[in-house]
Amino acid sequence: MGYAAGATEALAALWLADGDLYTLAGGILRGRGAVADFFERTLKGPYRGSRFSLTLQSIRKLRPNLVVVDGRWSISGPDLPPNYPASGLRLNTQILERTPQGELRIVSARPAVPTRGHTRNLGR
Repeated sequence: MGYAAGATEALAALWLADGDLYTLAGGILRGRGAVADFFERTLKGPYRGSRFSLTLQSIRKLRPNLVVVDGRWSISGPDLPPNYPASGLRLNTQILERTPQGELRIVSARPAVPTRGHTRNLGR
């Protein structure tokens, strides 16, 4: 269940009802319904059969119920769009909030792919 299975409702359920997702194309999707629609279009279309992986790099607790998670991500699979970059640094920052029921939900997810040449002087 999840990304590889194309379970768009299950993926969208990770977001708060008013959470957002910034897309690599520059869009901002606001609300769980918009996130579900995005996953429905992409996972049943250009990213069908792909796999997503996320490697956590840091978790910072801002408040008892709020954390920022940074990581690196990748998508692989047989049917990626022709213009999808084969490799490169892909970053992801997510802000998560603990609900009154104790579950962590995404407030905001912000993936990024730095442009070529901009990673040389980042202190790595």
